[in-house]
Amino acid sequence: PASLRMGLSGYRRTPRTRVPSSIPQMINSEKIICELLKEIYGHTYQDIKKFDVSRGASSDIAGHLSDSGRVTVKVETVDGGDHAYHWFVKIMPLHHQNNDLVAKFDVFRNEIEFYSKIAPALKAFLKESNVLNEIEFDIPEMLYAQEDENRAIIVLPDLIHEGYKQERDENGNRYLSTEKATLAVESLAKVHATSYALQMKKKIDMEKSHPSIAEAGAFWTNSDMTSRLILMKEVFCEFLKESNQLDTALTLERFSNAFESEETLKELCKERYVLEDDS
Repeated sequence: PASLRMGLSGYRRTPRTRVPSSIPQMINSEKIICELLKEIYGHTYQDIKKFDVSRGASSDIAGHLSDSGRVTVKVETVDGGDHAYHWFVKIMPLHHQNNDLVAKFDVFRNEIEFYSKIAPALKAFLKESNVLNEIEFDIPEMLYAQEDENRAIIVLPDLIHEGYKQERDENGNRYLSTEKATLAVESLAKVHATSYALQMKKKIDMEKSHPSIAEAGAFWTNSDMTSRLILMKEVFCEFLKESNQLDTALTLERFSNAFESEETLKELCKERYVLEDDS
């Protein structure tokens, strides 16, 4: 993997905060890494003796809307401390096949707002309702985020190093087992249920206080995305055909008719997420 080693005994100048244009640029920039270590963990430049940065294999993961990858930073401080930090980094690239989608729908800004504002608001509501111990969100902590005019970066914990993993089939491709797919749906349901309860109890409209919610929904009205939804629908229908449940035929017919075409999917998404400016 790509690696960077630096001794910082003579480095004292505080750099400006920067948003990298790619992960290779980030891991090869002493200033950017130092700024991240300071912002996330409080390691000042004077405290760092040296650090080593490495990236996981480029084939390990690929982002559809970002330059994504796993990054490990090992830090030795002047007081003799040794630290290892494992990040999952997402960067808005300058050149990407889906750049137009990312820019048009403010994908990075919406994600940053979810982690920094929406998720904390939902957790505060659960705490206020005395159910925080009963309902736990499966949302990673956002370690760092920044954006400027045409760049953005999000740093999350690398959950691989917390014991999470995904199975692979005989061809080495990742897939979700039935158990883990169910857990994923349940995790999403907790977020949706909490947001609904918050809006009902407080009589507020989260789409008005957080316009990014509607913008994120409108993302699915784009033809590139509805074509993917149709593909997912066709795959699901094939699985349904193999089911031996008594109501399979009826379920398959209803599901196929409800999402019969890309135009139907677009209209359904528009009905659910219509931006006020477009109404």
